[in-house]
Amino acid sequence: MTAETYEKIKTLVNSSDSEEIHQGLVLIREELPNITEESAQSLFEMVSALFYIDLLDHPEHAFVLDEAVSLVADFGEFVVPILLNKLDAGDMKAQLTIGHAFGRIGEAAIEPLLESYLCEESEECRIFLSLNSLNQERMLMP
Repeated sequence: MTAETYEKIKTLVNSSDSEEIHQGLVLIREELPNITEESAQSLFEMVSALFYIDLLDHPEHAFVLDEAVSLVADFGEFVVPILLNKLDAGDMKAQLTIGHAFGRIGEAAIEPLLESYLCEESEECRIFLSLNSLNQERMLMP
């Protein structure tokens, strides 16, 4: 990915306009198959920052937030531990969105969720992890 493309994506994703954010997410999706792991991590951080959007304040961003969750799942399994670390951020909006991302990642997220649950000391985080794990298992049942 060129530096110019990266900067364009960064500008679009950091916009307050839903359509511009959408354009940035489309560009990321187009670049995803051809980028290095380092670039993928940087782009993932941009996308996951959208998880902190408050949809009560900005309902116009609902579709881009949903698109961002789907895109995070497309990054692959390497995002699971990063998402688990972000659960400690304490922002409930982001935690719920991360839960949706785990659901879209699918089976690859179950084992790390369960392992994290066993090691987690915070009761609040354990409850959240157990709910996500249960939802994952239900989604995968025939």
